Amino acid sequence: MRTNNLRQWAAAIGLLAIGQFAHQAHAQCDNITINIAATASTCQSDGKLTVTLTGPDVTNLDMTTAQYAITPVSGTAYSQSWAQAPGGVLTGIPPGTYTVQVRAFCSANNDYVVKSTGNTATIAGNYVVPNIYVNTVRKTFNCTGKYIGRIPIVISGGRAPYSITMTSKPATYTGPTTFSMSATGTLDVDNLPAGNYAFTVIDACTYNTSLTATVGTYTADIVADMIYPYLYMPGSYTADCRAVRIYKYLSSTAHELYPIFTSEFYEIGFTYNATTQPTAWQELTNSSPSSYYIDYTLPVDRDDFKKNNNYLAVWLRIKGTNCAYKVQDVRALNGQSHPAPSYTPVNCDTVQVGHYLYATYIYNFFCWPYQWCVVHPANSTNPTDTIIPWSDPVTSTGTITTKMPYGSRIVYRDVKGAIFTRDIQSSFINSITSTYTYNTSYTTLDPNTGYFPSSPALYASGSSFPVGTRVQYISGPAGTPIPRFSDITTTVSTNYIWPYSNSTSPTGYISSSIIAPYVYPLPGTYTFRVTLPDCGTRDISFNLQVYRLAPFLSIGSAQETCDGLRIFPAGQIQYNYSGTWYNNSTWYSIETAPSGVTVDRTGVQPGGSLLLPASGQYVIKMTSSQSTNTSNYSAVDTIHVTYQKKALALDVGVTSAYVCAGSGTGLGAIRVQGTNGSGNYTYQLRTQGGAAVIQTNTTGVFSYGAAGDTYTVRVIDNDCNTQFDQNVTILDLSDAQITYAGGSVNNVFCEGQTLRVNCITLGSTTYSWTGPNGWTSTQQNPTRPNATPDMSGRYTVTVTPEGCGIPMTQYIDIVVSPCVAAVNPHLRSRVVQ
Repeated sequence: MRTNNLRQWAAAIGLLAIGQFAHQAHAQCDNITINIAATASTCQSDGKLTVTLTGPDVTNLDMTTAQYAITPVSGTAYSQSWAQAPGGVLTGIPPGTYTVQVRAFCSANNDYVVKSTGNTATIAGNYVVPNIYVNTVRKTFNCTGKYIGRIPIVISGGRAPYSITMTSKPATYTGPTTFSMSATGTLDVDNLPAGNYAFTVIDACTYNTSLTATVGTYTADIVADMIYPYLYMPGSYTADCRAVRIYKYLSSTAHELYPIFTSEFYEIGFTYNATTQPTAWQELTNSSPSSYYIDYTLPVDRDDFKKNNNYLAVWLRIKGTNCAYKVQDVRALNGQSHPAPSYTPVNCDTVQVGHYLYATYIYNFFCWPYQWCVVHPANSTNPTDTIIPWSDPVTSTGTITTKMPYGSRIVYRDVKGAIFTRDIQSSFINSITSTYTYNTSYTTLDPNTGYFPSSPALYASGSSFPVGTRVQYISGPAGTPIPRFSDITTTVSTNYIWPYSNSTSPTGYISSSIIAPYVYPLPGTYTFRVTLPDCGTRDISFNLQVYRLAPFLSIGSAQETCDGLRIFPAGQIQYNYSGTWYNNSTWYSIETAPSGVTVDRTGVQPGGSLLLPASGQYVIKMTSSQSTNTSNYSAVDTIHVTYQKKALALDVGVTSAYVCAGSGTGLGAIRVQGTNGSGNYTYQLRTQGGAAVIQTNTTGVFSYGAAGDTYTVRVIDNDCNTQFDQNVTILDLSDAQITYAGGSVNNVFCEGQTLRVNCITLGSTTYSWTGPNGWTSTQQNPTRPNATPDMSGRYTVTVTPEGCGIPMTQYIDIVVSPCVAAVNPHLRSRVVQ
């Protein structure tokens, strides 16, 4: 007799030959075909499988009793046991490849039949859980009427559009609280007063993230460090001795005030010997804020300014407000710089000097025009007896070239009588120095010895070398090869040999490279002797350092956090000084990040950490300098780090929902567990679609609902402010088929395949399998590779569903076949009473 009570599934369930329904002698439900159409998953798990049945015997099926089971072939571990699906549409499925089974009541033989198919359906999908974070927050001003605070919200991944809601704010903020983004990128929430803010970000797939950020306040003390405490000469020659220049400065773009200058938020004003605010202001603007200046005309000469404790008060005002700060009382004139003559030897006694005075940075603030003369250093700084007499007044900043004896002194005098001097080096032989250079492309001779530059060179440096100059290699570290140019005397008929012209010099020229490029120098002290005709002899020595990486750069350790992957690099740069290895300055930083990902590139030293905020490939570098990627005298190493951020999700190995067989209450036993998050979770059982909350707890265990009901479970990560929704349907274990043969067609495997038997997830419990020839397993989904015919037979699982406390046993009959003969159509899968 026909019944719609699905508990009749405790009776026998027939499994058939490949591609056909099981039948008795008079069965009329054989000629049926399963058709599967897949709809891609546009979110994390919203794909669909639409199942239709065709064939002459379809009319004999009562589709109101139809149930469907999904088995994964590849991709996700998602599976679905027998459940009804209106219209044959199975929903809420993540990307992957699946097979489908259908069972329904056959009126022709008054029994239920099961249909399996060898066809698979693939649900496509490339949804990536969004990476959402707050970038560097810009502070605001400590005054009313003008706020420049900014919170940049960065979004990558997910699915557009994105909805951003400001859920918490200070009372002083009166701007918009809802925002949207039509694509990934950065949303700058601007014009924010100081205070704490909170946001909720939801993408088109309802992935929800909470963010918090605090907008601080710029203070007067911070503003004060934007102005140099000196006055400078103007940038070009001027006859006005009252002209000065005021410089502001920011040492780097990392300075927290840098964006304020580039965005033109300040006005500047000046008062002379006064404490009241200026009456005139000018906008402080420049596209290159690190070198911005303002010209100003003092009411007195610069020389008079230095007397009687005069000062110039510098004021900054926030543009468009009355918020003004006196940031400096400038009382000093800059006197740090001076002329730097260049030398070209004429002979051992005479040198040609190129000299000039800058229009800026002049010691004692010369009032132009000025004059110059040359005297012997023993003479007065205001000489009457000169080697070269006073020049005519100089009114430009160009270079002045003149010949003068070694050891003489240049004297400069301005129109008001102020004096500045500069001594010339004592002799040409003393101008010869030693140095060595490194190429930044590193090779190694021996990992235990160190890293060497690929083109090392040792230099005897000078502007030029007269004919007859002799350069001798005197000594070096033990084991050093004899340099190619160990003893060379210039004999060519030219006046001077320029040391950096060895690539084009004819034979006989002195090469600037005392050790040839193909010789790798060893660490230690080198000495060369330079003898110039009629000028004497000079020995030059230096200690050559060699660098190595000990050991190579690596990720010492890593920690997954709510903000991303925090890595703690390892590896140390060392240098060899006189045969002993020492630890050198070592810095780690992020050199490159995935496209569109903003990272903190600030270098850290050993013990520090770097944050990788989003999925993708990064390049981490190790250098001897915090601010540069590669530099001379530093050993450099890089590593590539690929990071895949783990999305908050449900643990499919634990998640289950069912009504216990023989349950007196009929309530569902629902268990969920989050994974990939902080572990501090809140769980909500909601109506399907998530509109209303039914129950909330921190265990993920719910006793609610009836067989066939579908609910939305929301997992909330309390530490990371993220959450995730997943639909679950309550299964009735009284008539559920809890076992299936994964990847098979009608429970048949071909010889050589991997035999797979599976049991649906029933919470945190144990599974006990038995099979042919004494085979056993305690895995939930065991496998037997390289299947052989003697593995055919009955596989039985005994499991106690976590929410029931009563064990249940079910078996499945498996055939291992050469796949050339028909399969026995009368094998059965039963629920054991």
